[in-house]
Amino acid sequence: MTRGLWLSLLLTSTAVAQAPATTPAEGAPPDGEPAEGAVGDYDPRAMRTEGLDDEAARSRFRIGQALYAEGRFLEAAREFESAYELSRRASLLFNAYLAYRDGSMLEDATRTLGAYLDASPNLEDGPALRARHQAMAQSVAQRRAEREAQEAERRRFEEDRDRLAREAEEARRREDEQRRRADAADRSGVFKVGLSVGGAGVAMLVTGVATGVLANSQYDELDENCPDGRCIVGYDADANASRGRRLARTTDAMLFGGAAVTLTGLVLVLVGSGGSSNDSPVDATAGCGATGCEAELRVRF
Repeated sequence: MTRGLWLSLLLTSTAVAQAPATTPAEGAPPDGEPAEGAVGDYDPRAMRTEGLDDEAARSRFRIGQALYAEGRFLEAAREFESAYELSRRASLLFNAYLAYRDGSMLEDATRTLGAYLDASPNLEDGPALRARHQAMAQSVAQRRAEREAQEAERRRFEEDRDRLAREAEEARRREDEQRRRADAADRSGVFKVGLSVGGAGVAMLVTGVATGVLANSQYDELDENCPDGRCIVGYDADANASRGRRLARTTDAMLFGGAAVTLTGLVLVLVGSGGSSNDSPVDATAGCGATGCEAELRVRF
């Protein structure tokens, strides 16, 4: 509000305070302005004063009028209610109702109009105002019911959303648990197969060691019976040499194959026990040369 408006209000308030108190008729406009519209269709200028004799209340009323004229309805309504608290003049509640109504604040308009009717039971236009108040109260109740329904719908939506989120999380946990159990079962099966394969490889190695011992014995016997390449009469050197070579080849096959099978079993055991993964591969190599057979296992943990 500008300084000029405040000065004008102050001068107006002072002039009213010095004038003799009057009591305009109910519904009469302030300052002698003509009222427009019939009863029940109130012109915003038709505010009710009932002869305010309290200077502070008069000041609040005039400020409320100025604010109303500027279209600042909420502020005007608050000034009228403040004036009512100071003077207890019921007509100020009617003015607050007008401001709240024109400010599209239905609940506050209904409240202040109801308070005005309660404080003024013998109004000439009481029936029309009460009918209006009843219609407004029904509208307020309907709006409140709609808001409550919307709030209930919002709560149901949030509850459904939270429930679906919990169900999705539970389904994910169940899926993870099933996958974990399936992986554990697969690893257990691989582990058992690895033990079996490894056991077979060890058996082959043992067999290879045994055939190697026999082959060495055969060659030792051949050396004893055929020193310097001359064999004892009646000793079948060719047959014994052939048997020794067969045992040696069997030994090489058993040792090489047993090593490969044992390494395979070890890899399966490591995989089955969770010791390796796709990101930690197991590399195994084996081969034979002029000096014998070799095998190598590389596991990255």
